Amino acid sequence: MNHAEAIYQAIPTQVKHQFKDLFVALVSQTIEGSHFSLPESEKANFLKALGQAGESNQYQAIYQAFGKIVSDL
Repeated sequence: MNHAEAIYQAIPTQVKHQFKDLFVALVSQTIEGSHFSLPESEKANFLKALGQAGESNQYQAIYQAFGKIVSDL
């Protein structure tokens, strides 16, 4: 078991739930805010990718993509 796995196992369930709730809220706010802050071409590409995930009922992909940002830190 590496350090990341050990830490994950030690995180209390309440903290995991809190983090998940805050993460979902942050992703939602980020998507909503993109309407105001992105140039039109970037906004179109972003919303197209989100729409394609939604059409395929792959909503989890949205959170996985944003989670990749966190794991790339």
